[in-house]
Amino acid sequence: MDRRLNTKLINKLLVSQVLVLAVLVALFYGVHGTENALAAIFGGSIAIGNSLLQKWHLVRAAKAAKSDPRKDLNKVYRCMIERWCWTLIMFALGFGLLKLTAFTLLASFVITQAVLFFLHKN
Repeated sequence: MDRRLNTKLINKLLVSQVLVLAVLVALFYGVHGTENALAAIFGGSIAIGNSLLQKWHLVRAAKAAKSDPRKDLNKVYRCMIERWCWTLIMFALGFGLLKLTAFTLLASFVITQAVLFFLHKN
């Protein structure tokens, strides 16, 4: 791996998100049963998928690091667009096709995604 790239922070984020999701799934399973546990898994997985996309773009950007700010900015925009599309498509799939419990799916997504804001300080 390139010396300019330190993936420790994003790896820590991913581990934290998985741990938070495991707790959420256990809580929803214990209180509301299997259907809500599946919705929690799906919602949290959307947030974890976002983090994985972000890591993938980070690694790609570090490997192709150039001094062209326009290309670097284009990569940032592409990452944002892909993460938004991933989120919207997965919500549409969860709500529309799979008919998962809305509150549980949203709550697990928001809480798992919030790990990013509480863990990432810079």
